[in-house]
Amino acid sequence: FLQIIIFANYGPGHYFLFSGFIQFYDTNFYQGNEDLNRVLLRCVDGFRLFAGAQISTVSGAPAGQDSGARVNAILDAIDFPLSLRDIDTGDSTLQADPGTSRTALEALQTVENSEFGGIFLDGQGRVNFKNRTAMVSTPSTAAYTFADDGSGISYNNAIVAFDDTTLLNSVTVSRVGGTPQTAFDQTSIDTFFVHSGTRDNILVQTDAEALNQAQAILATRKDPEARVDSIQLNLYDDINPSKPLSGVDIDLLDGVTVLKTMPGSTTLTQNSVVIGIHHDVTKTTWLTTLFTSEPLLSGFVLDSTIDGILGTDVLSY
Repeated sequence: FLQIIIFANYGPGHYFLFSGFIQFYDTNFYQGNEDLNRVLLRCVDGFRLFAGAQISTVSGAPAGQDSGARVNAILDAIDFPLSLRDIDTGDSTLQADPGTSRTALEALQTVENSEFGGIFLDGQGRVNFKNRTAMVSTPSTAAYTFADDGSGISYNNAIVAFDDTTLLNSVTVSRVGGTPQTAFDQTSIDTFFVHSGTRDNILVQTDAEALNQAQAILATRKDPEARVDSIQLNLYDDINPSKPLSGVDIDLLDGVTVLKTMPGSTTLTQNSVVIGIHHDVTKTTWLTTLFTSEPLLSGFVLDSTIDGILGTDVLSY
């Protein structure tokens, strides 16, 4: 693998969009003197390396270890550089590492699910691990606000959905060595039929915490809601300098607020996390699509006008 870094300069800032490796080259040859040959680079980030690294026993991974320390132990097992880590201290403590044969990526994702956190590689190629508290609070402290009524950064091509894709009214969570814990909402089941979800083989230490996870997922997913799945930004916008800045500055799992004017003079305001970023760049255009999702876990955030409303928002675990 040959390393590749893609970045953008905007004003005084230097913004990394991607750091990874060239997996292979696709070369297209054209006939004629006026045509240009083209080489397409197929690139991957560090997750591709994690998926190819087989591990079993992870040293320094005892019972009672917080999830952030466990992430570091897994990264140590594959000699991932310390300088390329941004790891939160976990809110949950875990069982001892099971010592089974799996990839490093599978081991990291198990910790992510056990913590109810988030893990990703940022534009600089660093492993970021967000704990549960960060995942709850991020949407209420949005990095940018986008709106189609002039109150925020303008956007186009909003994809709005209202369906049962995210609906869950019966949720089962199982820890290793534990008893499956199920939470359900009968009113939602009677109204929308059964929509089940499972999360198993997590490494939390008690069945009580597994039940907390099931109840937390149920609380946010038992009722269908209109949602904004994506918006598109035209970064070649000379009118609003915040737009090109937001397009190159936003990273995965950042919080954003999207306001969409709906038919009938109503509005849909969604506080989300960014789960995907797509840049389409040519000589004359730069379109950035932000894929957004409401978090799977929400909670009561003090001093927040979004997630700190008495009688509306609930405490998380």
